[in-house]
Amino acid sequence: MPIENGQDKHQLAPDQSFETGLHDLEDLWLILDAAQIGAWNWNILTGQTHWSASMEALYGFSPGTFDGSFATFIDCLHPDDREIVNQALYTAFTTQMQYEVEFRIVLSNYDIRWVLSKGQVFYNTDAQPIRMVGIDLDITDRKQAELERDRCLKTTQAALLEAQSAHRIKDEFLAILSHELRSPLNPILGWTKILQSGTLDSARISQALATIERNAKCQVQLIDDLLDMARILRGKLSLNLAPVDLRDVIASAIDSIGASATEKSILLRCTLGRVGLVSGDVVRLHQIIWNLLSNAVKFTPKGGRITIQLKKVGHQAQLTVKDTGCGIDADFLPHIFQFFRQEDASITRNYGGLELGLAIVYQFVEAHRGSITARSPGKDQGATFTVVLPLLPDEIESTQSTGLKRQN
Repeated sequence: MPIENGQDKHQLAPDQSFETGLHDLEDLWLILDAAQIGAWNWNILTGQTHWSASMEALYGFSPGTFDGSFATFIDCLHPDDREIVNQALYTAFTTQMQYEVEFRIVLSNYDIRWVLSKGQVFYNTDAQPIRMVGIDLDITDRKQAELERDRCLKTTQAALLEAQSAHRIKDEFLAILSHELRSPLNPILGWTKILQSGTLDSARISQALATIERNAKCQVQLIDDLLDMARILRGKLSLNLAPVDLRDVIASAIDSIGASATEKSILLRCTLGRVGLVSGDVVRLHQIIWNLLSNAVKFTPKGGRITIQLKKVGHQAQLTVKDTGCGIDADFLPHIFQFFRQEDASITRNYGGLELGLAIVYQFVEAHRGSITARSPGKDQGATFTVVLPLLPDEIESTQSTGLKRQN
């Protein structure tokens, strides 16, 4: 430590008392007050602290009302910052380094200010700390600017990462799209060329035509999904609303998916309670249910089970489709209804398709003022999709039922 005239510069002369130091600081404090810089002088031996007028104003005290207690100073500190200040003081006492720390104070009206505090400890001839002087600066504006800068930086970084992720996801989707659109064409073109050769018997001709039809339907489904997605993204989705009995729509969707389920020996268990009517577009409601059932069949292994249940919950119809399939990873579950998001985006994944169905289902359910949720205990533990739609009032249902009876 530097020595001046044979004496430590942080050591008080034997005849230099605390009170003498106070008088020596008065002129300096007037200057600091003019600059709105708080100044303080702490007698470590007695625990008494003297604050300048600017120091009192900084901490929210009226002139002359600070009681000089170190405990009162500690009470002004934000609870989360008290240990920081104590540690800074301990370091200053034990290392004879300058005291410097940033912390928050809480005013009587619960406003919070940021303070930069700097000080120096002085010692007696026995190297015991006896006095400490310093200044406090209001750095609230600076800290708020720093926090705002950090917030903007994090927001910008998050937006950049999101944009990069969206760009990557769309690139992956386009790669899958090109693959999926081409896949049905290969067997169609192949069997068409074989048919043109005229060398097939009637059994093989039937097989060829069935294969062509199946792949053509697959191609149509892909294109329909893309068109639906385009309408949704452009905000052009429209509904032809009418009173609908969901039991009829569910039964129709089950008929459509039945062959696929039978081919995989999947057991379909269906419980359709009489819930009333909903206001809906029959075509879109059929798409909702068909997509959920198709998704369940697709991801359920041979010999699995799918349970379909329709029941009334309050003033709503609740449709549940539960399968014993491969399940949904917990990390992917929050993204299950988003466009362009796939749990396995590689072209060589186990299951084909664009996987737009659930995103389209979500949009169709929302358009019907309903909601859809997905749950899964985890990998290979199945998944449960629940659709909730508002029911029409009973009087509308009664009128509809009466009309149907009259027609019969």
